[in-house]
Amino acid sequence: DAAAHREGLRPDSINVASVDAATGRTVLFGLPRNMQRVPFPESSPLRALYPNGFVCDDGECMLNGIYTLGEEHADLYPGQEAGLAAIKEAVSETLGLELNYYAMVDMGGFEA
Repeated sequence: DAAAHREGLRPDSINVASVDAATGRTVLFGLPRNMQRVPFPESSPLRALYPNGFVCDDGECMLNGIYTLGEEHADLYPGQEAGLAAIKEAVSETLGLELNYYAMVDMGGFEA
């Protein structure tokens, strides 16, 4: 959900596939973009800023805003793509799964 007239990048669809490498059995998780109080793991630099999860007084702190939050705090993620690192941490903590790989597709990926 990013465009020239919009600020930041806000994922509209966040899905995780957990695959058992031995059996191939797979479980899919779809996380709602408007999920609130999304936690950060203890190892996350954003945990110090949001110890009780991603919470704001205006109620606008949702899962799909964490990518932009990470980019706004890029200094906390030296040598990493900050937005991606932040959202991976939050999704990992939410599901209790280690995220090894990712794929990001934006609307430009559908252009002819």
